[in-house]
Amino acid sequence: VRGNDGSIFAVGHHGTILRYDGTNWKQINTGSREWLKSVWGSSESDIFAVGGGFDYETSRYYTVILRNDGTGWREMNADFVEFLYDVWGTSDSDVFAAGWGGTILHYDGTNWHQMQSGTSENLWRIAGISGSDIFAAGDRGTVLHYDGTEWIKMETGISEHFYGIWANSASDVFAAGDNGTILHYDGTA
Repeated sequence: VRGNDGSIFAVGHHGTILRYDGTNWKQINTGSREWLKSVWGSSESDIFAVGGGFDYETSRYYTVILRNDGTGWREMNADFVEFLYDVWGTSDSDVFAAGWGGTILHYDGTNWHQMQSGTSENLWRIAGISGSDIFAAGDRGTVLHYDGTEWIKMETGISEHFYGIWANSASDVFAAGDNGTILHYDGTA
């Protein structure tokens, strides 16, 4: 994610968060040792990083969400058990995260809430144009559209896994995945 001052943030395994200031990359100590998979922010003082961890005692994955509100990185209370792969939003009070088993979470500025996605397929990426035009892509040709009210499965006609999605407008959306698959949505098909 790019900050207002031109800085760039990147995340990775073992709680890694890097910040590029235009000249150098610097590692930021967050105290987290978890796997971070994606980062998104509306400004440099409002950044979200998502991922997950594994509890060896219970043999279960769990959700990790970190937030930088301008005063430092802190773990958010996210009582969910699914690993998150991507995060995207429109503002600090309208943030969406997607992940394992069809998980989609929404942050309303106060709390994270689980949304009904209508799928159990893993969702690898989420992107949108506005809070009422969001797309998520995942396994077995899964592409979902959120219209501001509900998530609706879109018919793709293919079974390849999608690992990327990008939206320029409601009629200009691309999904990319296995075997060189690239789909373009033009607003109707």
